[in-house]
Amino acid sequence: KPNGAESWLKGSNQQINWTPAGTYPGNVLIQYSNNSGTTWKGNYNAPAGTDNVAQTYNWTNLPDDISENCTVKISTQTGNSSIDVSDTSNATFKIKGQVDLTLPVGNETWYVNQTKLVTWDSIGTVNPVSIQYSINNGSSWIDINTSYPGVDGSNNYSWTIPDRKNETCKVRVMDARSAFSSEVVSASGVFRIRPQINVTQPTAGQVVFAGSTDTSINWTYTGTKINYVSIDY
Repeated sequence: KPNGAESWLKGSNQQINWTPAGTYPGNVLIQYSNNSGTTWKGNYNAPAGTDNVAQTYNWTNLPDDISENCTVKISTQTGNSSIDVSDTSNATFKIKGQVDLTLPVGNETWYVNQTKLVTWDSIGTVNPVSIQYSINNGSSWIDINTSYPGVDGSNNYSWTIPDRKNETCKVRVMDARSAFSSEVVSASGVFRIRPQINVTQPTAGQVVFAGSTDTSINWTYTGTKINYVSIDY
């Protein structure tokens, strides 16, 4: 272990397991690769163990080396090439990040043409991310940005609110890479997108005479989704 298909979170603690065939002196060298074994990283050491006895190395604080093509190699270190052996994971595993959307959280009202920050926290360098919104409570999604740079820690994106009028909107952020998009994703609660009406006439403090028939009521609004308005006083 790992022997393929695992999905381990950056910064987590995981166990590497092996069973030696034969008793080797000293330590084994434990290394990992993020490119299917083309190159190797890490120089972790652990006792080699005795013949046919399962061994464990606690790999702590997994590195920020997000990849779907990770593998682990364990090598004996006797210095004698005629007896030194090594073994690698049978198949690749993942080191993944995590995203947690922090804004919007849900129940906000955001108005058309406003600029609002979409914010999220990442564990690991989840880069790039895809940002989407929904107007039907997540039944379908519309792209905002499909390849936005992400960093380990706090992230934000300035979003100009689109020309919509919906009460069941959501935003989600996900790892844009197909190998991770289904498991490294975070969505908001439901919020509202509405046009905004601004009354321009009469103005504050304006004197309007009782019985007059020529007092204008004027307004502007954002977007194109208002067909009729109700006018009250």
